[in-house]
Amino acid sequence: MNPLKDEDVLPLFAELDRKHYAGALTAAGYRVSLVQVAGLMEAVFACDEDVAGWCLTSHRLILIDKDGDHQGGVRATLLHEMAHAKVDLDRPLSRRESPHGGRFWDEIGHLIGAGEECLGVILETSRP
Repeated sequence: MNPLKDEDVLPLFAELDRKHYAGALTAAGYRVSLVQVAGLMEAVFACDEDVAGWCLTSHRLILIDKDGDHQGGVRATLLHEMAHAKVDLDRPLSRRESPHGGRFWDEIGHLIGAGEECLGVILETSRP
C-alpha cells in the first residue's frame, strides 16, 4: 500500500465538512495532518493501540496515519475523527464521558443515515 499524501486527504476533509457540517469544522479551526500515527501515539500518549487516526480536540487537529490500515477506507477513518470533532463542537466531553460514548455513536449513526455507508464497518466492529 502506498502512503497517503496531503492531496488525498485535504480535499476530502473540505468536501465532507461542507457536506455534513456546513463547514463548521473548518470554521472552528480544525485541520488535518498526515503523520505516522502509530509511532506518535506511543511516543506522546504511551498508547500502543493500532489506530488509523486521532482527533485532538484541544488543538483542533485531526491526525490521519499516512501508512495506516484504514478499515472501511480513508473516508471512514476521516469521518470517524470528524465525528469526534463535531461532538466536541456541540458540547465538549465531560471527564466522565467516553470518547466513544453515546454522543459519538449517535453522530456516526447520523453520518450513516446521511449516506456514509463506509462507516458501517466501524459500526459493526467497534460499537460496544
